Amino acid sequence: MVDQRERLWHFDAVEPGQVGNETVVEITAGNIAEYARLALNYSPEYQAGDDSLVAMPTMVLSYAPLLREEIADANGFVAVEVSKTARSQTPFA
Repeated sequence: MVDQRERLWHFDAVEPGQVGNETVVEITAGNIAEYARLALNYSPEYQAGDDSLVAMPTMVLSYAPLLREEIADANGFVAVEVSKTARSQTPFA
């Protein structure tokens, strides 16, 4: 039997510039207002009802963990949370 190890995407394997597939996310006024509400940020610039809404800068970070598996795969790695041989929680939390 051949021992086949997965090339795991551990913290030390991450490098600047590693990318995955292009991802497009539609952000609505409702998304922005809901994120601000959950973050307990009641600033008017994040509240629904205004056409000039701006997303909170931290909002992008709520999508980043969802892309880990794609980025790992696109760079020849297996994300540890989907590994078949060494599954564990993400080291990037």
